[in-house]
Amino acid sequence: MAKFRDLNLGSAHSGPSSTLNLFSRKRSYMGFTRNYLLNFRNLAIAICFVFSALSAHAQTSDFDKNWTTVGSDGTVDESSAGKVSFDNSKVQKGRLVVIGGSAKSRALIAPATDSAVIRYNVTAVDSFFVPLRCEPGASGHIQLRLRYLAGGSGARVVAKLIEVDMASGAETTRLTFDSKAFPLSNNYQVQSAGVCGRPWTFDFERKAYYIEATLTSSSLALNSAAGIQIIQIDNFVSP
Repeated sequence: MAKFRDLNLGSAHSGPSSTLNLFSRKRSYMGFTRNYLLNFRNLAIAICFVFSALSAHAQTSDFDKNWTTVGSDGTVDESSAGKVSFDNSKVQKGRLVVIGGSAKSRALIAPATDSAVIRYNVTAVDSFFVPLRCEPGASGHIQLRLRYLAGGSGARVVAKLIEVDMASGAETTRLTFDSKAFPLSNNYQVQSAGVCGRPWTFDFERKAYYIEATLTSSSLALNSAAGIQIIQIDNFVSP
């Protein structure tokens, strides 16, 4: 049988044997390439799943990092000095007193003035920068949530999230909570007011933020008081 030198392999081979070897090597190479591509694709898919899970976890964690403060941590406006009292985490206009020496006979007594203003500095937290979209079926919201007291005639709690522009000094109200939207109660309760999505972007480089709370009680009614125990700026996604 005639023999020839395979220029590619640099050695002598019989024709059929060389052809079979080349075919076998080609099949092995193609199989290796296909397996490599499949493994690479599977690895890429796995990495995508891992990063998606990590991203979802990070976003969920960021949603939980809300801004909070207690009522007694605010700064009372100069004009409101002496109008409020502090009790641990609470700031309150009007107070519970014992009447006739009986601990069971109590009433909310309002001071002579009508309103008191307290302000709270707002600092950056992760949830302020989580994207929120207002979409049917999966709506993201930002809300101002309060644990507050508004009991008796004329009692009211108003809290406003206000943005201050560094360059111009202009102030813009971004969110407003008003206890008039909810039933009066002689006990502290939790309610919230919010907007779908976030119609603005928090910018702590060029803006500053604070909450202005106004506590109002009647000077004519004995059973009238307003107070704040907790304020929270909260993000959530409705199902």
